[in-house]
Amino acid sequence: VDDWHAVDRSAMAQRAADLGAVDLRALDDAALVAHRDAALTLARDGLRIHFRLMMPLARRMHRLHRFVADELGWDDPTIATMLSGHSPATRAAADALTDLRARIRSVDGAVAALEAMPGRPIDALSRIDPSLADTLESWLAQHGWATINYDAGVPMLAERPTMVSRLLLADPDDPDHTAADEVAARARDALAPERRMEFDEALADARAIYPVRDDNTIIVGDRPSALLRKWMVEVGRRLVARGVLPASGDAAYLEVDELRAALAGGANVDLADRVAKRRGAEAWARAHPGPAYVGKQGSPPDTSRLPGPLRRVNEPILWLVSHEYPAPPTPPENADVVASGVPASPGVVEGPVRVNRGHGDMDRLCEGDVLVCQITSPAWAPLFALASAVVADGGGALSH
Repeated sequence: VDDWHAVDRSAMAQRAADLGAVDLRALDDAALVAHRDAALTLARDGLRIHFRLMMPLARRMHRLHRFVADELGWDDPTIATMLSGHSPATRAAADALTDLRARIRSVDGAVAALEAMPGRPIDALSRIDPSLADTLESWLAQHGWATINYDAGVPMLAERPTMVSRLLLADPDDPDHTAADEVAARARDALAPERRMEFDEALADARAIYPVRDDNTIIVGDRPSALLRKWMVEVGRRLVARGVLPASGDAAYLEVDELRAALAGGANVDLADRVAKRRGAEAWARAHPGPAYVGKQGSPPDTSRLPGPLRRVNEPILWLVSHEYPAPPTPPENADVVASGVPASPGVVEGPVRVNRGHGDMDRLCEGDVLVCQITSPAWAPLFALASAVVADGGGALSH
């Protein structure tokens, strides 16, 4: 954790920024391949850092949850509320977008320009106030290039101009970050005086580690993956121009060695056929997803007989995984209940259901919708300004 704050975070962010600033169109084919190698090295370095940070994250969060659960009997969603709003990485995109929305509303004609040109938000704003367009470009460079589902074949937010305009025109309620301190104060008051110091230490440790979770996911995972996406888009553009592929998006269905060979001008006569077969295989797999589980999901292994140090290592990880990927709930015997699951936060809301079965459905999300999807990631944070609620097939109370 100390390495992350002192060295790794800034180094990884700078390397990603440097690679992201490269004009890929200005590179020749050999330099473009070298750029991809540098981006892949960055992604691999990032994965090593990410998983080094998971153990201290699990240990410190587990300490807080176990203490409060043992002392007060609280459930995990309530305890997790004490950490709400303490992830600057995911708040940064939303906070900056809130500031930009306020500026747009203060400039005459800016809202009307976006409404008239939703597919070209930068051009629309530049006609009214170039500084607004510059701010949006900066926001997209920093927050718009992050993988939505860790697949470089999926367009990023920066490639979805209509969605960007929708986000700029939205008028979401300001997030309430007071609940974290209110719940923490309620917990402290409910504890015996002699237990409050241990609670204070556990809460401080959990709040100190909690920002690292999404911070490192975005910096060491999402942004390097986005660089690979940019590279793939440029390769696809060149292959389309050379008549090798019918569409630039087809590059996502080719392996790296195939793309390299195609750039070099060799072994590309059957690439379009390979793309067609792989698109068909993907379509079949999506149409036949199969069961969520094969066989019965077993209980977590018993760690009670492990030596103390091994228990302290294994229990937090098993605890975290069991809450990120909970067993399928048993629906209650109530005809009025159409769905059941694990709550991640309190509250009740009504709105049109927007089912997202794939990345192509993301552009349909409108303000006030109840987003129903398979899973989310930190890169989705800006989109939550539109959703009144989120219901996901995967994940639990302690997921991202």
